Amino acid sequence: MLDGRGWTDGPEAYFGTGRVFTRFCPCYLSGDQGSGIMAPLLVLAFCHGGTDPFLNAIAGFLGRSQVAFLGSTQEVGYDDAELIYPPLLKALAELGSNPEPVAAHDRLDSVATGIGAAWRTQLVQRQDAPI
Repeated sequence: MLDGRGWTDGPEAYFGTGRVFTRFCPCYLSGDQGSGIMAPLLVLAFCHGGTDPFLNAIAGFLGRSQVAFLGSTQEVGYDDAELIYPPLLKALAELGSNPEPVAAHDRLDSVATGIGAAWRTQLVQRQDAPI
């Protein structure tokens, strides 16, 4: 789970904290020796984290064939945390340390329904993964 501030400009995604933003690089979320994102699920709990520029960046840097994803397609206020985090953290605890991405997606989908229409779930496929 990654929290902070996000915004997009066309196809580009930017992430930061406070007033400092840089181009979003999912390499910071990768496994050892640059193996890509190995987690079975990924939550971008910040403004616009569920938009296509962020999803495209993630899909190009997966170290596994797919990952369950949850992110917001709109701005997320600081006060929204008390609505978002309790059901999300409960779901993550129930899923355990290494859930199958499909099962994780199903659980994240039920969480998204309860926290608002702006929250998008997707089973993200690695860009070079066979369909």
